[in-house]
Amino acid sequence: MLCTLTPAIVKLFGRYPPDELFDDYFNRIEDIIWNLTAQIIKTGVDVIIDNGFWSKEQRAQAMFRAKEITNDVIFHSVECDMETAKARVLARTDMNENELGIDENAFELFRPRFQPICESEGYKIIVHKTG
Repeated sequence: MLCTLTPAIVKLFGRYPPDELFDDYFNRIEDIIWNLTAQIIKTGVDVIIDNGFWSKEQRAQAMFRAKEITNDVIFHSVECDMETAKARVLARTDMNENELGIDENAFELFRPRFQPICESEGYKIIVHKTG
């Protein structure tokens, strides 16, 4: 089962939630997703949480929460060059009204926050390279 945060944020708070409220909205939805994840895993179904986990800190927090539910935790890393990533994000925003509205300025604002996952973090990682 795939659990994705952004459609829930959009459904409840709109495509362009106010900057000053975004973290609160994100955290509320994330808590719901984690609770749902625990319930689903207890039924024997695998769950993928599509959250991005952009920073080492986010991944460490996710691992901590996941380990409270199961010991079978795998990170999947979808890798491509940054220009391809930007083009995909902008296209997704244009084509799908269930996605957060991310324009080029927003992409560039958040880009420095991205820390690619690496083996030194000590997690089981499956890498998916895309073009």
